[in-house]
Amino acid sequence: MDWIKMYGSTGSDKDVTGFQTFTYAEMKAAADVAHFAGKRIAIHSYGPDGARDAVRAGANSVEHAVDVDNATLALMARQGTFTCPLWSTTATTSPTGRNMATTRPRSPT
Repeated sequence: MDWIKMYGSTGSDKDVTGFQTFTYAEMKAAADVAHFAGKRIAIHSYGPDGARDAVRAGANSVEHAVDVDNATLALMARQGTFTCPLWSTTATTSPTGRNMATTRPRSPT
């Protein structure tokens, strides 16, 4: 197993609430243990708070990154954190009402 996946928030094609399910400290502990074991960690995140805490905690990847804010995107770029958007065609509006078609972060190719 090369990756650990952690669900840092709620969120799916039927639920874009983005409630954070782990604290920053819990995400940081998970990332530290994963990295100590030589693994990478992907943290699932819908909503800006979970994404920001996942990046700050040291996640290698933020899965989905729905409604991620510009400050978090800048931090991701500085740290080399990437996103795997896996966008659903049924979830086109973020929890804050922004059209995700114009606010989606791009995954490096």
